[in-house]
This record gives sequence, structure tokens and C-alpha cells, in this order.
Amino acid sequence: MSKKLGLEIDQRLLVRARNTPPQVNASRDDRRENVQNIFRCDGQVDKRAVILVDDFATTGSTLSACATVLKAAGAASVWGLVLARES
Repeated sequence: MSKKLGLEIDQRLLVRARNTPPQVNASRDDRRENVQNIFRCDGQVDKRAVILVDDFATTGSTLSACATVLKAAGAASVWGLVLARES
């Protein structure tokens, strides 16, 4: 899809700084706490728009944590694209 739209893709932009337990049966609060400060930005995002692609979102905690890191690294905007969401 990125080639068709002429978008650059960087799968190494965000790096998990430490491992965390799976979130499968975690509560909303546990999920939010589980992803705090576990990502770091290993690329250049200065004044660029970034699209995060996730296969599944339950609470949005992971997307939110990633967006926070990218905005702190200088991203102009961060968008989330989720293929499936728990309702």
C-alpha cells in the first residue's frame, strides 16, 4: 500500500526498549501501565506526519504510547490506522 501511495515506510522507527507481558487478559488500566515508557524513537521524524499501522486495537493504549514518543521526537502529526478494533 505504501508503494502505491508513494509513502516511505520505516519499520524500525519505533523500538521496544524492554519486553512486557502479553496484554491479552489485562484490564484497561493494566494495559495503559504496561506500555508506559517501553518505546523509543530510533529515526528522524522532525516535522513529518507519521502513520502508525496496528493489526488490532483494544483500548488504544499501545497506539497512544507510540504517538507520545513520536510527538516528543518532533513528529508534526501522528495518525493511527487500525485494521480491527474490539467493540
